[in-house]
Amino acid sequence: MKNLKDIVKDFVDSTPSRQRCRTHKKIKEHVSKIFEKTVFLNDQVQFSQRMYCVINDITTHPLCLTCKKQRVNYKQGLQGYRKYCSAKCRNEDPKWQSNHEAICLKKFGVKSASQAKEIKERKRQKSLEKYGTEWVTQSKHFKKEAEKTMFKKYGVKHNSQNEDIKLKKKNKILIQSYSDRILTYTHVQPQFNIEEYTGVEYYKLYKWKCAKCNKIFEDYLNNAHSPVCRVCYPIGKIISKPETELADWIESLGIEIQRNKRFSYDKRKSYEIDIYIPELKMGIEFDGIYWHSELAGKDKNYHLNKTDFFASQNINLIHVFENEWMFKKEIVKSIIKNQLNLTDDKIHARKCEVKTLAIEITRDFLNSNHLQGYSHAKIKLGLYYQEELVSIFTVNKPRFNNNYDYELVRYCNKVNTRVMGGFSKLIKAFKDMYPNKNLLSYVDRRYSQAKGYEKVGFKYIGFTSPNYWYFKNNDFTVIYNRLKFRKKELLKLENFNENLTEWENMQINNYNRIYDCGNLKMLLE
Repeated sequence: MKNLKDIVKDFVDSTPSRQRCRTHKKIKEHVSKIFEKTVFLNDQVQFSQRMYCVINDITTHPLCLTCKKQRVNYKQGLQGYRKYCSAKCRNEDPKWQSNHEAICLKKFGVKSASQAKEIKERKRQKSLEKYGTEWVTQSKHFKKEAEKTMFKKYGVKHNSQNEDIKLKKKNKILIQSYSDRILTYTHVQPQFNIEEYTGVEYYKLYKWKCAKCNKIFEDYLNNAHSPVCRVCYPIGKIISKPETELADWIESLGIEIQRNKRFSYDKRKSYEIDIYIPELKMGIEFDGIYWHSELAGKDKNYHLNKTDFFASQNINLIHVFENEWMFKKEIVKSIIKNQLNLTDDKIHARKCEVKTLAIEITRDFLNSNHLQGYSHAKIKLGLYYQEELVSIFTVNKPRFNNNYDYELVRYCNKVNTRVMGGFSKLIKAFKDMYPNKNLLSYVDRRYSQAKGYEKVGFKYIGFTSPNYWYFKNNDFTVIYNRLKFRKKELLKLENFNENLTEWENMQINNYNRIYDCGNLKMLLE
């Protein structure tokens, strides 16, 4: 009997590429096996990518050959994966650079094609014919397209309007303003020269000397952060008050912590954990809504990449959003205490009774005990201990994927209460009510690694991309789920332009957005 790899290979070899999507039925009985073999891929990838992975025995997402950290993009069809995550990494590969220079020397007599006279002349003539200018960068068309790209990426039309670029220019001016061309602050002196300075890249560390105690230390330049000596200026005095409050509270529980602990993952870059608990290998990030937003320089994968890196170091990282600490502090504390195994009240599920809940009781309990509050659900079950509701479990038809029977919408315990075996008991009650039905759950990676799900029989089947929330640039206290701004809602915005994307429309209406870490997809058969 042929194995799965041979079956998929035969299907690919015998079916023209244009017909593969329409002749799915030829291998319909093997589709589920193909998905099982490629659970490491995102839900949105093309089926051809899954077939390529099966044929080539690929079991993890390929990484860049140069940096060995970032995932590489898939091309299309069955062409496979790219070798590098970016042009920068490609150019840093000595083997690629050597081959490229050899080809250019043989063909043009110079190391780079852009240096060849015939190439320069060809570009000049083409630009004259198409745009009426010697170089494309001088044309109105180029300037207009550049403005569009700039607005799409940064929400402004010109470099001079972007805050990050302003900061880089400011630092560059500061460097060049001194006769010795060295950047100088009032409280520190740089221990590097202009040739060593490469800008305000995050995680780029420079050496400094404290003007107060003469201590040599390393610090970075980013988002208006200036280097600070931790001896003369203790970290608790310069970080945000809410973050300090969170760290102080954890210490008050008798937990030993390290503040702003930095971990290096190559010679040039590192990650920092706001609150690190070495005994438990657990980290807590306090994510300020603005400073962790897209317009502040934190892209879609920033929080996810950070979580993945620390997971590879066996460190469990929790992300607390600023607004959650401000307005749902007791719920956040309860979640953290549960992770620290310091929950105040512990109850055995065997002493509890399962009951079906009314919508009013469900709404009140979730709004008081769940970070995301109430969400509509058809099936509402609860555990009662001595006539008091202590745990809740709500289920509905799947919101995003109709391939499954049901979806777990909400599960939580009463604040500062741990119901041991409660999740398992509610799962059993659901199974008794709806036998032979599978149950899908999306687990928020900011707070959980789904270990409790695995204990009751759930299996990991994939993950979702990072989700995002919007907030007003002048109000960081309230964030809105992206689903509240579908096209119908976008039309209600004060300034709406149908020619712009959702993100562009939100920006011109003074909105910003922050990303999470995505969800783990867990399935109970």
